Amino acid sequence: EALTVIEEAFFPTIQTICDAPHVSPLLEINPQRVAELMLSLLRGYHNEQMIIKMCNEILINPRSSYGKCLTKVLHHCSVDGERSSDADIKLIHSLVMEIKEQAEHISTKKALLTYLGVLETMVKKTPYSEDKENKPPDHADGSQDGDVLSQMSDMSEVSVGRKKSLYAAPDQPLDLLDMIT
Repeated sequence: EALTVIEEAFFPTIQTICDAPHVSPLLEINPQRVAELMLSLLRGYHNEQMIIKMCNEILINPRSSYGKCLTKVLHHCSVDGERSSDADIKLIHSLVMEIKEQAEHISTKKALLTYLGVLETMVKKTPYSEDKENKPPDHADGSQDGDVLSQMSDMSEVSVGRKKSLYAAPDQPLDLLDMIT
C-alpha cells in the first residue's frame, strides 16, 4: 500500500517542485534528486503504465522544467522484459523516440538512445510482414527501430568532452545522470 501511495504522489510532487514560484523555499529542492529517490523506492514495483504516463507528460511540454526533469530520470524506470507485453514495450519505445526527436541537447539524445537500445533488447523478436500493420514504424529522422546503435555512433562523432560508455547490460540499471549533466 505504501508503494501505491508513492506512485500516486510521484507526478504531482515533481510538478509542484518544478513549478514552485520564485519566492518559494521549494526552489532549494532539486526535483531530479527527489524523482530519483521516489523511483528508487519504486524499483521493481512501478509498471509500464507509469512509464507511459511519464513519456506522455514529457511530450506535453518537453522544454518545461517539469518535462526536462522527467526526461533526465526516465532511464531510472526499468521495464521487465519477461512480465511486460511486447505491445507495451513497443509503445514505450515509440514514445521515447518522439521524446528523442524533441530533445535539444546531444547528451540527452545519447541518454535516450541508450534507453532505446535497452528497450530494443527486450522486445521479443517477431517477424514483420509486408503489411502496414506489422511493419516497424519509420521515425522522423528516417531511422527504423533497429538503427539505435548506428544513431549512437553518428552522434558520438559530434560530441565533445570526455567519452563515457553508452552501453549497459539489459539487466543492469542505467546510470545516465553523468551523461546528461
